[in-house]
Amino acid sequence: MSFWSTLELHQALGPVTAIHLSIAVVAIGLMIITVLWWRDRRDDVLEFPRFAAALLFVTFALLGVSNPEYLCIAAPVAIVACIGLGAVYQSWMLVAVASLAWAINGMYYLLRRAFDPTGSLLGITGFDHPVSRQVHLYDVTHQVLLAAFLISALVLAFNYVVRPRPAAELEPRST
Repeated sequence: MSFWSTLELHQALGPVTAIHLSIAVVAIGLMIITVLWWRDRRDDVLEFPRFAAALLFVTFALLGVSNPEYLCIAAPVAIVACIGLGAVYQSWMLVAVASLAWAINGMYYLLRRAFDPTGSLLGITGFDHPVSRQVHLYDVTHQVLLAAFLISALVLAFNYVVRPRPAAELEPRST
């Protein structure tokens, strides 16, 4: 489900290399989220669940081995982390990210079946010969969905750790 799969399918990168590179990219992403969270921490009972949700979504967005089913692990933390954020924007982003993940899964199924009637060769061989127009269309759609998932998952994670402050927090307190 990750963008690494497109690089593997088009034989731009080997699976083992993609996994190793993805681990390095995830580590960098986790460090960035940790620094952002640390700089913008607040006294809130849900601050740590928001941080945890952000870490999970960065991991799922950037890791080379990731499936929509894995988002079920993050869903409870992400739902709880949406409580009290005010606007429903974050909740809708969560729904959009989960929907994109499942759309990618469905599109990959269609892509595999269009490439080979058994649906088993694409994952093994990648695109090793000229493909039909339908396969090309599915491939482009798959890539667009992967890019949309990557961007929206990172935006979702960013919003958990650096979110707009409610107006009540911005006003100076009178003593």
